[in-house]
Amino acid sequence: MSRLPYLLPLITLVACSGSAKDTDSNAVETDSETDADTDADTDTDTDADADTSMTVAFSDLATHAAIANTPATVNGAAYTTDANGDIVVVGVPATNLHIRMAPENYPPLQAYLIQAWTNGSQKIGIPSNATLAGLSGALGITLDPGKSMVVIGVFDRAGHTGVSEFLEEVTISLNVAYDVALVSDSNSPYGFTPGNTTLVGSMSSVVFVNVDPGTVSPSFSVPDGRPCDIGWPSFDAPAGAYTALIYHCERP
Repeated sequence: MSRLPYLLPLITLVACSGSAKDTDSNAVETDSETDADTDADTDTDTDADADTSMTVAFSDLATHAAIANTPATVNGAAYTTDANGDIVVVGVPATNLHIRMAPENYPPLQAYLIQAWTNGSQKIGIPSNATLAGLSGALGITLDPGKSMVVIGVFDRAGHTGVSEFLEEVTISLNVAYDVALVSDSNSPYGFTPGNTTLVGSMSSVVFVNVDPGTVSPSFSVPDGRPCDIGWPSFDAPAGAYTALIYHCERP
């Protein structure tokens, strides 16, 4: 059986500094140019209040082709991707970023990124409608257009020059109903198995399928009890949208 792309992300985010352990070509992984230590409102680290600039690169999840000449918004400001699928966000305050995009032949994208002290790049890979149809057919899952899909990755918190790592045995929950949760599993031929607790030796990510649309608040249960609240406390999950988020947990 051929290995399908990891369902997390259905949107690939390359957003953290250093290198994460146990990465996959379609995984949430790290970028040496980016420092995603976030909690900008409470952390007093150097340059936390400084405006920053960054390049956000959009591509097809399966083919890696650039998603070019496509409108997008970042925190409500309008942009258009260039021929390489990039937008350059200038003068962004050290805060969380909300990106929206609706490319032709792709689902509407929402990405809620943790953004602070960044002066580099972040990469977002989006699954095409055809990719989603193949995955849902292989899994025997019917995607409800009246509901949403939410993809959440959770990391150890990276310091200003630190390294972000996947976290094992973290249970991710939502405050709204959904049909099924899938956790990344490096031992599965599909890259994931049913469940919402991150697994040892795998990406620390969970996909929630057919989420009731509306305002969603995730919660995290970590064996050592640390908080995982560096990220968006709540977010919008519109019907038919594909929403990806990254959270960081305080280090013990």
